[in-house]
Order: sequence, then structure tokens, then C-alpha cells
Amino acid sequence: MEKKLAGATRIRDVLAEKLASTGDHREAAEIAAQLADASAQVDSLEETWLEIAEVNG
Repeated sequence: MEKKLAGATRIRDVLAEKLASTGDHREAAEIAAQLADASAQVDSLEETWLEIAEVNG
């Protein structure tokens, strides 16, 4: 689970960097959509990780 979360976080961070560095509004819109999906994935994995930690607590 931690590896999945770390990988998803890296993808989100790379997309955030790409979004910050692009000057093309069409590319920015595409990256923003990908970033939203990646952020949702990270949020979901974090929630699952916390639930597992609570159960194993």
C-alpha cells in the first residue's frame, strides 16, 4: 500500500510541476485534468491507508 501511495504521490507531484511550467493554455487544461485525477487517486489511497492503519492500530 505504501508503494502505491508513494507512486501516486510522485505522479501527482510531476503533474503539478508540469502545470506550473507550461505556458500553453490547452496543455495546461489537459494537465490540470490529469492532476485532478491523480490527486483523487492519492486521496483515495491515503484514506485506505488510514483505514488499514486504524484496523491494525
